[in-house]
Amino acid sequence: MKKIFSLFLALVATTCLFAEGENRVKVGDLYYNLHREMHWDEATQQHVYENVASVTNEEYSSASNYVGLTSAVVPEQIIHDGVTYTVTSIEGYAFNHCASLAAITLPSTLTGIGHSAFYGCSALASIAIPEGVTQIGNDIFSHCSSLASVTLPSTLKSIAWQAFLRCSSLTSIVIPEGAESIEGIAFESCSSLA
Repeated sequence: MKKIFSLFLALVATTCLFAEGENRVKVGDLYYNLHREMHWDEATQQHVYENVASVTNEEYSSASNYVGLTSAVVPEQIIHDGVTYTVTSIEGYAFNHCASLAAITLPSTLTGIGHSAFYGCSALASIAIPEGVTQIGNDIFSHCSSLASVTLPSTLKSIAWQAFLRCSSLTSIVIPEGAESIEGIAFESCSSLA
């Protein structure tokens, strides 16, 4: 009986992993991880599931992502196999060393950007982080040597370690009033910053 129960638990766990697991797909020029998130809805007093997508890198082991991509518009939603997914995040290393990326537009649905997401995007000249994002992670814009203009959201609470390291073209940045912390060397070697 114990053996049957153990097999049953293993089968249920495997089914749950596949049902709630991530699927990696390409839509347009970008790759996404698709998954379902559960949250509590105060109005209905029920758990609600939402189909969400996160922008990911072109190749899991690639040192250079999205080679040749010069601009990108990350949509608020994507459709895959007839299912609509809301784009809520950009994963860590998503555009890491995408040297040709000069412009990117981020959706208003974005709530998170992973560490090193734009590390080494040496052609990136400007970026506007949408309202709802609360943290600029470690190394997120490190070595973005052409980055001259950054618009930060009023919802921003923290700027992490080396977030703008060696952004040598950055001449000014307005830190939102509600920001609570800026970690050490967040703006190290930003030689044009006044």
